[in-house]
Amino acid sequence: DVVIAGQDIELAALDFAGGRDETFCEIRLGRCGWQRMETDSAPTFDAEPGLPDPYRKWTAAVTEVLEDFDWRFRRGEIVTDVGQVTVIHHPLVTGLSARVIPPAYTRLPARDMGRLPVWLEVPTGSTVELTGTVNHTVERGLLVTAATDTLAMGVDSLRVSGSLQVAESTLFSLHLEDTFGLRNLSPLQYEIAAAADGLPAVRLERPNDDGILPISGELVLEVEAVDDFGLAGLDLLVRTESEGVGADLDDPTEGWRAGKFWSVEEDGWITIATDVGPLRVRPTVAENQGSALRVRLNLEVQAGDLDLVSGDALELAAEAVDNKRPGPPGRSRWHVLRLVLPSAA
Repeated sequence: DVVIAGQDIELAALDFAGGRDETFCEIRLGRCGWQRMETDSAPTFDAEPGLPDPYRKWTAAVTEVLEDFDWRFRRGEIVTDVGQVTVIHHPLVTGLSARVIPPAYTRLPARDMGRLPVWLEVPTGSTVELTGTVNHTVERGLLVTAATDTLAMGVDSLRVSGSLQVAESTLFSLHLEDTFGLRNLSPLQYEIAAAADGLPAVRLERPNDDGILPISGELVLEVEAVDDFGLAGLDLLVRTESEGVGADLDDPTEGWRAGKFWSVEEDGWITIATDVGPLRVRPTVAENQGSALRVRLNLEVQAGDLDLVSGDALELAAEAVDNKRPGPPGRSRWHVLRLVLPSAA
């Protein structure tokens, strides 16, 4: 009475009456009319215990069964009882929706998708909550990645659900199994691409720069920084080049002293201790800062207390740090601004 969708079956009737009337099989789909099928006659069998002798057997083949149907055999006025064939289909994902929850530090809102596309890009670290509907009740649902990692999904009647943490780009498919042990055929493969948190960008410039450090040591610099999800801080890096005291200029990481000038709670001057004395800086916001995605400000610098002599150089650089969580955060540095203290000549 039960057949798996796509299989072939044979219908048969045993005939214990005589007569030469044409015999044929009829099937009916739903409420449609009866339709004749090609019917074959099997050889006459010797009597089996409990059956009259002799009898005939009629058969009809139905290939690739996909729908439930009724069936019967007819010879003249003689009609068999009506039989029913129930088709069991393989489980199938009929719909898949998603809710994308980006990492909290990005400050991006959660996004609902009524239908998950086969390719989707999300920020790295996002949680993707999946909800799928199936064609009939299943006992088990699995999310299987291309790397064969397996995640069990919750099953509730005609619904499966689960969540995926996107640490890297991932290919996956949903595998179902029902009470008959049938599994879904050729599961559709989905790809979730992990969009990396880009590094921040920062710019440090001195308007009309002539490469000379004024005798007074007073400077006004312009700083601008941007990040795709948000800035966590801006640092001013300082180092000096003077005879006997100074950094190895062939090593870009050597000798720097740093001080954070944005964002800081206190207003006013900030002191950075260097090997040749204190350097004082004071940030002034150039425009309204409604978002940490972009910062523009002027930076006043007081280098008059540094123990520098003619020919010594002061090097400045700005470094931006983003708000990536978990870390490490992204860091970027603008090229070095180099100012030389002129001689008396």
